[in-house]
Amino acid sequence: MHRSIRRSHLVLALALLTGALGGLPRSRAAAAADVPPLRSEQPPFFSADVAVALDSLGRPALSVTVTVPYTELQWVRSEPGFVSAAEFTVVFEPRRRQRVYGDVWQRRLAVPGFSATRSPNTAIVERRTFEIPPGEYQVRVGVRDLQGEMESVARQAMTVPDYSRVRVGFADLELGVTDSLSGAFTPVPTRRFGLNVERLAARVALFDRRPGDWPRRYPFRWRLRDDEGGE
Repeated sequence: MHRSIRRSHLVLALALLTGALGGLPRSRAAAAADVPPLRSEQPPFFSADVAVALDSLGRPALSVTVTVPYTELQWVRSEPGFVSAAEFTVVFEPRRRQRVYGDVWQRRLAVPGFSATRSPNTAIVERRTFEIPPGEYQVRVGVRDLQGEMESVARQAMTVPDYSRVRVGFADLELGVTDSLSGAFTPVPTRRFGLNVERLAARVALFDRRPGDWPRRYPFRWRLRDDEGGE
């Protein structure tokens, strides 16, 4: 059995930390945007997780992680195994018909045998990060099976917060699992957990633009709630 967990159940508690940092007031902009995973309604079925992240220079950006199970793609025999290919489209359309942001790319796959194409635990996971100015957008994610000539699309309205006005806060949460031995974190973009829920973990990036000396100490509090609000 799989259970979905919304980021907001963790984000709300983590946002409390912002109010404790240096006596700053709480700010909605400092909390991560809670955009539910986008899911296609026709084959090839996929999910796409949109999150506020930090780029290589520490500036807020939007990351999109698209997950397509192998079973949703058509595979063609090609010695010594089977091959498949998919095209990904991510588009952010501003509400006022200004510049459109996004990207289009392809991914080709090869597996040694037919059984690998039918495994329920294997999937293509593609991630892209985009620098997008604050504002209201319609995000559109598309996946096209290049072998089966089928395409599906998912859409969602969202607001990109203006982090330039926030001195200290969090980028978005990533939900995932940790390795029981090494403690390494592995994202789970679908936010669905089964027997691995015992290793549930969250990763988040904190940014602090206030002047002053480093290192700094941050009090950290978190709370995990279920779908009915119980702790």
